[in-house]
Amino acid sequence: MKYKYIRLRIIIPTLIFILAVVLVLLFFCGGLQKGSSIVYENIEWTEDGFLTPEKIKKDNTEGFYFNNGGSEPVALQDKVYVGQSENFAMYFNENTTIVSVYKKLEGWEEPIYSYIDNTDKEELVCVTAQPNGGSAESMSNITVYYYDENGKENTSGLNAYDLSVLYENRLLGKEKHYKIRYDKANNTVDVCYQIGEFSNIYSTFPKYYDRATYEDTFVGNTFFKYYADSDLKTNGLVNIYDESGNQIVASGYQLGIQYDLNSTDERKKYGMGVCFDNECVLYMFKNNLITFADFVSNVGEKTITFNEIPADEDEILKKDKSGYWLIYGIVDEQGKSKFVLGENYNCPNSPIEMNPFLTSSMITALFDNNYYEAKYDNN
Repeated sequence: MKYKYIRLRIIIPTLIFILAVVLVLLFFCGGLQKGSSIVYENIEWTEDGFLTPEKIKKDNTEGFYFNNGGSEPVALQDKVYVGQSENFAMYFNENTTIVSVYKKLEGWEEPIYSYIDNTDKEELVCVTAQPNGGSAESMSNITVYYYDENGKENTSGLNAYDLSVLYENRLLGKEKHYKIRYDKANNTVDVCYQIGEFSNIYSTFPKYYDRATYEDTFVGNTFFKYYADSDLKTNGLVNIYDESGNQIVASGYQLGIQYDLNSTDERKKYGMGVCFDNECVLYMFKNNLITFADFVSNVGEKTITFNEIPADEDEILKKDKSGYWLIYGIVDEQGKSKFVLGENYNCPNSPIEMNPFLTSSMITALFDNNYYEAKYDNN
């Protein structure tokens, strides 16, 4: 007797064919139907009718107002009546967006006029957040938590108080990023929050600078070598007061030009600085602001010292702009600076530009290629 066996190479294609036929029959003849969507009866929402708080200066005082095309800005109110039920009344704080619910007591009147006072005729029973809670999260109506792209939960959250209701813009100060809409007919108030970080530093300051722009913007063309405040023998930190005697800085830093009138080294005796502009150096010589200057080249030339204005001024004016000047003698015999703000620097009639708030870290960055690489054009 002979037996016939179905080989594996025949079985597998046959099974695939049968499965495909079954799926086709199910689709066309079976119970597969087009999916249906769930329809929710949500309230239609639009941005119509919202009021946006704006920072406005009025009567020399800056505050937040509603200014939606009206003739006079309207200040935000701490307690706005929204509506009532049989036993309770609801109020809204436009400055904090906190909702308060009060129990109506005997004699309570609907506050439709400003003269109606229900202070002793209602009792606070509920608030949506703590107005004096201490922490920003406790003062927020909502806090948003989310998962990042790695599936890790953001545990700190984004609270509406810090990041919307009273946001601290690092460039512009306090801001409000929410809108309010009242519906008196239905006794409701809507609040639309924008929660997030709104201090767009890069919209004001570029992310990258070339070195020349960095120097022009933050440094100017001249700066001096200063003492550390501990070397001034003022115990390091001092308080700073305005013209009216009000303290504006507590434990601030005091700076002074570094010099040593007893030194025999002329480069240390009357102070020194750095200048990046040839025209400025010539101006300093002509106005007796310096006694001498060293030109330091960045293209292999020998350092040249000038003790006075040369007969040919181009010897200074046409020095390679990739180099810089070390200037000396910037204080007088009494140690007083020869440079006066508004008279011979940072003023229209002088080419000298100086940043009086220049820090040592900025100076380090200027001369360290790891921070800002200096590129020179030798053509």
